Amino acid sequence: MSKQAKKPVMIPRGVTIQPGDGNIFVIRGDKGCVEVSLHKGVTLQIEEEKVFVQSGPSLKEFAFLGLNRSFIVNAFEGVSRGFEKRLELVGVGFKANIKNNILDLNVGFSHVTQVRIPEDLQVTVEKNVIVVRGLDKRQVGQFSAMVRSIREPEPYKGKGIRYLGEIIRRKAGKSAKK
Repeated sequence: MSKQAKKPVMIPRGVTIQPGDGNIFVIRGDKGCVEVSLHKGVTLQIEEEKVFVQSGPSLKEFAFLGLNRSFIVNAFEGVSRGFEKRLELVGVGFKANIKNNILDLNVGFSHVTQVRIPEDLQVTVEKNVIVVRGLDKRQVGQFSAMVRSIREPEPYKGKGIRYLGEIIRRKAGKSAKK
């Protein structure tokens, strides 16, 4: 077992955890509510201000302890503080707009690329930066990765959609003949 899985998870102030159907737990906080689904055979022991992740005798269940613990930790952080990813548009004429819960991206193609925004996420556009906010870390990361994959940054000029602060390794390009 990993050392992290043995440690108890402290429940932050203002956060409650309640068992739901089967292996689903409902976590409520100041920002909202998140449902966490655990693997089969993995259980939670909820004490006063601590949560312990436990498994059955099987090695398969035992292997998922650290993963399920991180799901609980991320849910606690999401309902108390939330998660945010920032994407930067780099390129001449690259623009992003939001209309009716649809993100319109004009990133150098002959057409405007449209991406439907999930209901659980808040997406805003500030000049050339797209800000994705939400309670679920996996959903924020998945949507950000999907938007980035529409026009990944290329290594020669660096144009494309990148995470804010991401460093792109640049290539020299063609060398002149002598």
